[in-house]
Amino acid sequence: HAELHQKFLNYKISYPLNVVYTMSNSQLTQLSTFDEFRIQILPLLLHLGPYCQDRLVYIKLIRICTTIMKTKYDDLSKLDSSSGDSDELYENLLLIIDELLLPSLSLMDMNGCMAIELWNLLKLFPFDVRYKLYAKWQEDTYKLSIHLVQVKNEVLEKSKAIL
Repeated sequence: HAELHQKFLNYKISYPLNVVYTMSNSQLTQLSTFDEFRIQILPLLLHLGPYCQDRLVYIKLIRICTTIMKTKYDDLSKLDSSSGDSDELYENLLLIIDELLLPSLSLMDMNGCMAIELWNLLKLFPFDVRYKLYAKWQEDTYKLSIHLVQVKNEVLEKSKAIL
């Protein structure tokens, strides 16, 4: 993760509040590979972390990850640790889920469609990987931000009120 965070720290934004003004259409290019996505977009997404609250970005990101899982990893038994590229891609998918998708779901106003889309992605992983992600989400993720701690406390209070 250190390499991706270092790339983000080196990323310069001239006018952060007026991005349209600083970028012309000639500078914007469409990404065509996951490597381009990993180099250009992933550091920015990781910086957002649990604060990825834009529903459109969230759903598109889930669908991109789902498509990659369905096309590249249709049979996870073929995942070979000797091939560095596909293993790195798999690790990046887990990183996106762990540091962005699950924590962001905790802070969003609940929307059943979001949870179903995320489940459609998570069910493509083996159950042991899913349970590791769930455990990390429950144990460690809520310590990342004061807002996550606040949400967890609100849920506990509402649960106690029901009982």
